[in-house]
Amino acid sequence: YRRFREAKPLPMSKDPSAYMREQVFSCFFNDAVAGHNLAWWGADNLLWSNDYPHWNSTWPNSLKGIRRDLGHLPPETQAKVLAGNACRLYGLDRAALPAGVAAAAQAAA
Repeated sequence: YRRFREAKPLPMSKDPSAYMREQVFSCFFNDAVAGHNLAWWGADNLLWSNDYPHWNSTWPNSLKGIRRDLGHLPPETQAKVLAGNACRLYGLDRAALPAGVAAAAQAAA
């Protein structure tokens, strides 16, 4: 994009990275590398998943995986990845979530 934007301009009012931040979310599960990449690409568009009920899910040992994958991160970042980003993406009221969701996010920190 940057190399050819003058010669072949695209009909965009923003950089491609701005569109990515606004429109692209990614999820992960059972991935020790994902949490370490957040320093490079940020935590605002990442969602944690346990992939339940599939056979390769982290359930019922999800908390162990969360601690391994996200345990080194500040509690605020963990809260974003574990619940906050999904609430923002899907328009959910975090305060209205079942108590178990908040408790699970808190227990992981």
